[in-house]
Amino acid sequence: MASSTAVSTGALASGSTTVIANGRSILNSIQVTTDGTNAATVTVYDNTAASGKVLAVIIVAGATLSGSRNLIPGLRAEIGLTAVVAGTGATGYVSFGAN
Repeated sequence: MASSTAVSTGALASGSTTVIANGRSILNSIQVTTDGTNAATVTVYDNTAASGKVLAVIIVAGATLSGSRNLIPGLRAEIGLTAVVAGTGATGYVSFGAN
């Protein structure tokens, strides 16, 4: 499954729901940082909304500060990619490529 060079969303703020790709794409990695106290979660859907098929979820305890998940060779999304970042002070980053 070949994909183009990965692109990062940049920082996605806590409480955000972001459509990061429309149509077929490849989810390559997810990273999340916390504020040092509160847990943080990033959920990525195969959709252009925060519903439907969940491709990946990463949950990081507050004191852990950060965590990541590399998806090799990547997870294919058929509809699109939407990321939801949850947790007080959380920041998420998603890397993806075209299919």
